[in-house]
Amino acid sequence: MLRSRVLTAALLAPLLVLSILSLPSRYFALFLGIFVVLAAWEWSALADVSSALPKSAYAGFILLLGVAAFEFPASIVPIVVIGVLWWIGASYRLLHEPQLLSPVGSKVKPLI
Repeated sequence: MLRSRVLTAALLAPLLVLSILSLPSRYFALFLGIFVVLAAWEWSALADVSSALPKSAYAGFILLLGVAAFEFPASIVPIVVIGVLWWIGASYRLLHEPQLLSPVGSKVKPLI
């Protein structure tokens, strides 16, 4: 598993550096946005979401936030504030509701 991750990183790192240095900002944002949406899809799997519809809705929401942040730069501050508030709330729940956590070695119950 580690070997495949290292190989993937070794292949993608030069692609990322090349895209940072050569692509116009609009195309780099599109390139990066694709990876962010794919990461959102994977993150939903980590949150124990198994159905395609909720996964798609979450990835679509992340895509919508990315487009809003790129097309309307003034929207970045509210997006970041909402994200920070969500993480504060999630942290509070984990600290004050220990039943949300399963024993070591098993999955964490979903927070979304």
